Amino acid sequence: MNLSNSWEKLATSRRLAFTVFVLPGTIFFLVLVIYPVFSSFANSLFSWRGLEREAFIGLQNFKTVFASDNPISARFWNAAGHNGYSLIFVVFFQSTVGFAFALMLFQDLPGTRFFRALVFLPVTLSIVVVGFLFNLLLHPTWGMINAGIRLLGAGDFAFPWLGDPQTALTTILLIVIWQWAGFPTLIFLSGLNSIPQSIIEAARLDGASGIHRIRSIYLPLIIPQLLTVLILTITGNLRMFDIIYALTGPTGGPNYATDVLGTLFYRTAFGGITGLADKGLGSTIGIIIVFLIAVISFGVNRLLHNRRVELEG
Repeated sequence: MNLSNSWEKLATSRRLAFTVFVLPGTIFFLVLVIYPVFSSFANSLFSWRGLEREAFIGLQNFKTVFASDNPISARFWNAAGHNGYSLIFVVFFQSTVGFAFALMLFQDLPGTRFFRALVFLPVTLSIVVVGFLFNLLLHPTWGMINAGIRLLGAGDFAFPWLGDPQTALTTILLIVIWQWAGFPTLIFLSGLNSIPQSIIEAARLDGASGIHRIRSIYLPLIIPQLLTVLILTITGNLRMFDIIYALTGPTGGPNYATDVLGTLFYRTAFGGITGLADKGLGSTIGIIIVFLIAVISFGVNRLLHNRRVELEG
């Protein structure tokens, strides 16, 4: 009887723990994540006149976005290409810079705490502040960056960085890396600090060089942190909107040279400054963004998971 009562109390305590700790988060996830995704997919199946729903058209909006004579298709592939470029550029350079900073801060040197705070400082700045700051610095006439270039006698390289279609997107991506490099730095640093000191000392005693330790010890043992950095960087870039809006506006100028899926979604779904909103096409672009995030994140997760299993095996 006492055993039966104990099991009943345990089951009751588990149900209570589930109710108190798990159920609220599950409800928030369903309401704030799952429901909007399914609602957007439902909206993409209808034609819209502005924000007024009209007829059911199935997957026609997807056909319009992917392959049609509609101008939205050309804008979509242009924006998708920019997202692909930014994904490769930012993931590679931001992760590389973050890991390099983490390795430097991993050394037990004077002033390490100060430099940790300094590296992370740009992450704490709002996008509005960053946009305003770099609009001033990159001003083609009196911006400090062009002024410094002229001062060095390289006036031929002083030009409108955000006003030239050839340089605008890369300039914005460099600003993104400057602002967010501190985040992967701290994640990588936490992974390096979790490596047992005995392993590092054994590698040093065996005469392993710095490059060998990085390739054979550091990188394999921080795969969980690497996975976190890659997924957050990938999802952040596919959702990129605010920094583009702050620096070049919702049209992704000049001449759509910085247009990405986020700004295209904004203009299509809400109208922006370009005309009447189309909730159906906007929802379609939103679903495509969610799909790309899910597929790429799953692929990266599986790739690194398999790599980790190989190393542990």
